[in-house]
Amino acid sequence: MWRKLILGLVIVPLVLAILAVLGWLVFWLPGALVVHAARIAPPTQARDMGWAILADLEQGSGAVCQRESGQAVLNWLAPQLLGPDAAIRVVPGPLGGARRLPGDIYVIGSDLLRTAPGPEAAAAHLIAARLATADDGLRDAAARHAGFLASLRLMTLGHLPQDAMRGFGAALLLNPVPRPGDADLLAALADR
Repeated sequence: MWRKLILGLVIVPLVLAILAVLGWLVFWLPGALVVHAARIAPPTQARDMGWAILADLEQGSGAVCQRESGQAVLNWLAPQLLGPDAAIRVVPGPLGGARRLPGDIYVIGSDLLRTAPGPEAAAAHLIAARLATADDGLRDAAARHAGFLASLRLMTLGHLPQDAMRGFGAALLLNPVPRPGDADLLAALADR
């Protein structure tokens, strides 16, 4: 009888501890794996993620401007203003400023180009987007949107499923454009 009681006192807590660890893993592991997948994604995968988000963004704001002369100017401006691997695209819909996407891709609305008296306003919005939004944070948010299975596929096969970013562009537009601190923005504008 004492043996059964002692055995019960040892086995019950052990089983409860194992169940607690398994429950913790079930709730913690998927989120941790998604964040890990986003953080270890090489730059080419981050850029692919950004292009997929841009394709989704086009559904709500219109197709990216394909005018060669305008894109040539943006291709010349991007490395000087934002960094060597930066890419700038213009969509016809209003964005309320510039948005940064994973992979150092920047999107501005044509409303900003039409209403500003010169290129300085667009340049300031692009620099503000670079300062206000970290690429790691963007990749984390995109991977969370894609979900556990898509992130697992990113880690194992090196790419996301075709429709993994569906809806992320629209969700991005619902949030206000992030703004950096005034001192940081003024310093960056003076530097550029």
